[in-house]
Amino acid sequence: MPTHSPSSLYFFSFIFLASTGGRFSSVLFPSLSQSLSDPLMLSAFFIAPNLTSAIITPVIVQFYSSSSPAAKPFHFFFHISVSFLCFGAAFLPDCSSIGTQILLRSIGAVGTSFIITITDSLTVKYTQIHAGSYGKHRLYGAVSWAISSIALGYLVDVTGNFEVFLPIAAFSGIFTGYLGHKLVSDIEASDVIDYQEVFDDANAALGPHGSINTDYDSNVTADVSQGSQTSNPLKALGVLASTPLDIAFVLSVLCLSLGTSLVESLSFAYFTSVLSAGSTLNGFTVAVTVMFEIPLFHYADTIMGKLGYTNAQVLAMLAYSTRVYCYTVVPKAWMVLLLEPLHGVTYALSKSASVEHVSRTADGDVGQSVMNTIRGNVGPIMGLILAGVVGEYFSQQTLYRSFGLGVGLVVVLYKCLLCLSGAGSGERESEAEAAKERRRKRHEIVDGNAHDVDSVELVERGSSSIDNAF
Repeated sequence: MPTHSPSSLYFFSFIFLASTGGRFSSVLFPSLSQSLSDPLMLSAFFIAPNLTSAIITPVIVQFYSSSSPAAKPFHFFFHISVSFLCFGAAFLPDCSSIGTQILLRSIGAVGTSFIITITDSLTVKYTQIHAGSYGKHRLYGAVSWAISSIALGYLVDVTGNFEVFLPIAAFSGIFTGYLGHKLVSDIEASDVIDYQEVFDDANAALGPHGSINTDYDSNVTADVSQGSQTSNPLKALGVLASTPLDIAFVLSVLCLSLGTSLVESLSFAYFTSVLSAGSTLNGFTVAVTVMFEIPLFHYADTIMGKLGYTNAQVLAMLAYSTRVYCYTVVPKAWMVLLLEPLHGVTYALSKSASVEHVSRTADGDVGQSVMNTIRGNVGPIMGLILAGVVGEYFSQQTLYRSFGLGVGLVVVLYKCLLCLSGAGSGERESEAEAAKERRRKRHEIVDGNAHDVDSVELVERGSSSIDNAF
C-alpha cells in the first residue's frame, strides 16, 4: 500500500511553482520591463512556454507511462532539476536578453507541466486505492501557493530584488523530487502487489479443486490496473470528447482557460501598472483566492455529487466572468481583494471538474496530460495571442471587459445546451461513482479482503473453475 500521501507532494510542488515565477512572472525581471511594456511582447513571453509545453509534455508523459516501474520515480528528479536550472540561469547577466529568457522559460515550463500532470494522475490512482478524495489532497497545494505568494511578495518589497526566490525554489524542489519519487515507487509497487495477492489468495481458496489459469493473469491485471487508459494522446483526446456533451465540456474548459490566462499570466502586471499595487498586495490577492479554494477542494466530491461536474464548470465560468469584468471598475487597488474569492471558486471548481471528467473517460497519465495541456497550454496560448492583439489597440480595461463578457456569453450557451439535453441531472455522476467504487474495492484486497465480490469477479475471469470452487 502507498505510504506517502499526495498531500505533501502538492504542498511542496506548489511552493516550487510559486518560487520559480508563478503569478510574479510578468514582473519578475525588472530588466525586461521595457521589452514587456509592449502587449504583444508580453503575450509572447508567456505564449512560448505554453506552446512548448503543449507540444512536448504529452510526449514525455507518454514516455513516462511506458517506462518500467523502476525508472518512473527518477522522472520527478530529472524534471524538477531541469526546471530549477532554467529558472536559476535566467538571473545570470549573460541570459538577460528577451530571447534567452523566453527560451529558458519554455524549457523550464515543460518540467513543471510534467510535475503537475503526473501529480494529478498519481492522486487519482491513490484515491482509487484508498477511499479518499482528490480535492482533499489538492487543497494542500492551494495552501502552500498562498503562503508562498505572501512570503515572496513581502520579501521582494523588503529586499528590492527577486533573487530571494532562488533558495526557496531549491529547497522546495528537493522535497518535491523526493516525495514524487517515493509516491511513484509506492503506487507502482502497490499495483503489482495488489493483483498478485488476488490470484495467490484465490488459488489458496481453491485448494484441491484446481487453480487459476495463469495464462490469463497478466491480461486481467492489465485490464484492472489500466481501466480506460490509453498511451496515445490523440486517442485519449478522442475518449475525452467521445460524445457531443463531452465535446461541449472540453470546449468549455478550453474557453475558460483562454480567459484565465489573462489572470494567471498578466493580472499582476495589470494590478501594478493600472492600479499601482505593490508586490505585497499582489501576494495577498493569491491568499484571498486560496481561502475559498481550500473548502471547495475539501468538499469537491460532495459538490460534484450534488451539482454534477458540468454544473460545477458552469459556476466556475460565471465566477470568472464576474470577477474579470469587475477588475475594470474598482477605484482602489486594495478592492481587488474583494473580488479574489471568485477566482478561488473558478479555479477549484474547474480543476475538480476537469479531473473528474478525465477519471470517468480517459483515466490515466496520458488522459490527465491531454486535459492539462488543454487547460494549461492550448487555452492560454489562444488567450495570450488574443490579449496581445486586443491590448495593442485598446486599453487594459477594454481587454479585461471583453474577456469577461466573452466567457459570460459562452457559459450561457453551454448551460442552454445542458438544459436542452437534460444533462447535469446527476445520472452520469451516479453511474461514474459506482464505477469508481468498483475500482476502489478491487484494491481493498491488499488489506485482506480477498474474497469480496470484486475479488470473485476477477478470479472468475481468470478461470471458469472458480465457479465450482465457491
